[in-house]
Amino acid sequence: MDGLPDLALPGHTPEQRRAPRLSPALADLTRFPSTLLTVGDLDPLRDDAILLAARLRLAGRDARLEIWPEAPHAFTNMATPLGDVALDSAIAWLNDLLDPPRTAPNPAAVVHRFVTEVINGGDLDVVGELWHDDLAWHAGSAGDLHGLEAYRAALRAAVGGAFTGMHLTVHDTLVDGDTVVLRFTNSGTHTGPCLGVAATGRPAAWSGIGIYTVRAGKIAEAWFGEDMLGLLRQLEPNEHSLG
Repeated sequence: MDGLPDLALPGHTPEQRRAPRLSPALADLTRFPSTLLTVGDLDPLRDDAILLAARLRLAGRDARLEIWPEAPHAFTNMATPLGDVALDSAIAWLNDLLDPPRTAPNPAAVVHRFVTEVINGGDLDVVGELWHDDLAWHAGSAGDLHGLEAYRAALRAAVGGAFTGMHLTVHDTLVDGDTVVLRFTNSGTHTGPCLGVAATGRPAAWSGIGIYTVRAGKIAEAWFGEDMLGLLRQLEPNEHSLG
């Protein structure tokens, strides 16, 4: 070990060997990428790996240090069980770096995406990304639906149905574990039969509450309550006709 620096860097003083381009552990590491350091416990360069890992972490970088027991220098190049395990660990680290494990999105984000893209945006193609295949949909007087295909069919029928230009405005969002509660106002122009009232062409807005259960990044079940009486009063100004 004593003679190797002279072979690698002939004519360099110890101070010159500390130049960052020759001694990376002494360089500015603030822009260094994620790093895995694999070293054997018997490697004479073990402490260099420990130093580099410490300086990377002090620079705010991601550094993983693996010190393998009773392993010499370059042990990963040797056909030994320990070398194979260390290489497998390095491969797994690289795979996770290139394709990080996907985590389920926040439940509220899933529900808000549904409102924005499907309800307000009319993009029915993303329904399968947001709802489970065996979903349950409960809408009070509007009935219940079970299964993704039944729900898709109901959404298609609703497009251009009783109301056009529908828009759901979310006022409050409450989250408790996998449950998301929305307080909203729905609005649109009455252009088709609704609850026994023929199309009036009138704009209307009515309040409601939706309760969603989100599991593994998709909506599994939902319940809705909307102010249908308030809606009917807007469609039929003569309240006695509702009786």
